[in-house]
Amino acid sequence: MVGPSQKLTMGKELFENIVKAIRRAQRIVIFTHINPDGDALGSAWALQQTLSNKQVVIISNNRPAKLFYEILQNLSFEKVSPFQPDLVMILDCSELGRVNMGEILRLPPFKKIPWIVIDHHQNGNLEKSTKYSWKDTTSSSTAEMVWRLITRLEIKPSANIATGLLLGIYTDTGGFRHANTSGETLIAVSELLALGGNLLKISQALSPRQSLPKVRLWGGALSEIFLNRFKMAVAVVREKDLRRFGASVEDAAGLVNIILQLRGARAAAVFLETKDGWRVSLRTRQKSSISSIAKLFGGRGRDRFAGFLATKSQIRGKIN
Repeated sequence: MVGPSQKLTMGKELFENIVKAIRRAQRIVIFTHINPDGDALGSAWALQQTLSNKQVVIISNNRPAKLFYEILQNLSFEKVSPFQPDLVMILDCSELGRVNMGEILRLPPFKKIPWIVIDHHQNGNLEKSTKYSWKDTTSSSTAEMVWRLITRLEIKPSANIATGLLLGIYTDTGGFRHANTSGETLIAVSELLALGGNLLKISQALSPRQSLPKVRLWGGALSEIFLNRFKMAVAVVREKDLRRFGASVEDAAGLVNIILQLRGARAAAVFLETKDGWRVSLRTRQKSSISSIAKLFGGRGRDRFAGFLATKSQIRGKIN
């Protein structure tokens, strides 16, 4: 079968142990992070569909955005596992606080059954807790890593599964525009396209055609955009703005990329007020790591994009 290049940025023994654990397991729980994006959902869904001969459920705290249901056929998730698993997997996340903590506490502890973490972000607090932690910060996405794993499992994915993996790669590379798009990434994309992956379906679902509430929300935010003393373009979206325009939290997605285009801006930040606090998205075109800012608030990211969730008291006085 067509397969990705065999680049492995971890020990071969660890990789083979992960493969063996998946092959042995019959009941698998897959966790995504809070507010799952295209990479988290595409990776989890693709793995679930690949392992269709086993009991596999996806656990998520939040209902995914509607557009993901258009791309991923029969996408479903649970808040509580319907069974006791013999394997737990956490994809696209290595921070314990960014998954369903209530469900985590219901499951067998780390030492009783295998727990596998697969993530392309920088190290988190699950790094030392789990026996099998595959971290590859050179990968564009978790989906790219899951593609390598599926290939090693020697299961040929369907066209729909290939589309799910393409969704993860496409969203995390910004449609192949971000600097994390490598030669390995494009090889993986070509292999998934050869299997029938529908890139057109993904690009159309994520196209700039916007709903009226979203356009109004963006217009309101852009009318108050400002450059702070660090030459960072800042936009603020408050809960009252969402109610005023009849918009959803998902409608704020992508706004940070727009304000990054402001002349004179070295970076951009969108502060989105939610019931849990301020969700902050950061972007930069500079050759410096903006993730250091996110880390101050317990967030994460990479050189040119990052994010974090902070309480309102943490943010107060720091926007300007």
